[in-house]
Amino acid sequence: MSLKNKSSSSLKQQQTSSKSTLNHHSSRNHSTPTPSSKSSSSSSTPNSSSSLKNTSLLSDPFLQTCSMTKQSACCILIPSSSSSTNDNDSTNTSCSLLFDHIQHLRQEWDKSFSRWEPHLNLLYPFIHKKNFFRAKQCIEQAIQEHSIEKFRVDFPPHHVYCREFSKFVMTSPCEQAQLEQFQKIYRVLKEIFPQCSSTGSSLQEHASTGRSLSSSSSSSKEEEEGNHEEFHPHLTLGQLSNSNLANVKSKHARKATSQNSDDNENEFEKLKQAWMGGSFEATEIVFLWRENVEDPFHVAERISLL
Repeated sequence: MSLKNKSSSSLKQQQTSSKSTLNHHSSRNHSTPTPSSKSSSSSSTPNSSSSLKNTSLLSDPFLQTCSMTKQSACCILIPSSSSSTNDNDSTNTSCSLLFDHIQHLRQEWDKSFSRWEPHLNLLYPFIHKKNFFRAKQCIEQAIQEHSIEKFRVDFPPHHVYCREFSKFVMTSPCEQAQLEQFQKIYRVLKEIFPQCSSTGSSLQEHASTGRSLSSSSSSSKEEEEGNHEEFHPHLTLGQLSNSNLANVKSKHARKATSQNSDDNENEFEKLKQAWMGGSFEATEIVFLWRENVEDPFHVAERISLL
């Protein structure tokens, strides 16, 4: 072979080799990322679902600063047969009997009979109606987060009492588990509405049994130690006249062992003997609203428990 042909052949081989090398480097530069590079890329991306989950409505600054009004209340109503959401016939009958019994007594004894349905206040005064939708969303989320379930409420017969220096006659559930459930609901509501309170908070019971609600539960003591506001649910049955109020207070103060005819005839004793108690299932929290403070309340929002 001539020298010219050998040189030409050698040059072609070098060009082919160079092309092959270039193609190899190009394919490496455009190769699919390795699993480790995928993982690295993924981990550097923020987890949006996690961020949303951590954004809780319970710390809504707007609701925490809303002004309060006596035009609204947040409470649990004693259901009537028409308002009950329970499908159990026996439960509906029990609720209806309790509602009718309460209303029969309140019609005679309670001056607020026409303005309030039978209820247990959770927060009163409460926020304005214009903020109800936002408040309802917060409470619905809180019910889910804290697993707040519907529960039974029992009122013992003849268990009535007066607040200290007050003419209001009330009754309350006494079962510790039920009191703790009310306390749980109240504590959650106070997280959302720290500016609100209840007429039932820090309530001192002066019942004929001499038993104080503030000492009925060990959890109550723990709440006090933790600087949590203590809550005692109550149902108002009526009010006493001023003349009989003094009679009731002096009777409890001296803890008389015998009762004379005057004591037996006072209003407190009459209402105590007339109160037969009863049970219902608490299935929802309601917002009440009235346009004027002398108007009857009506239900504006209902929030179901689990």
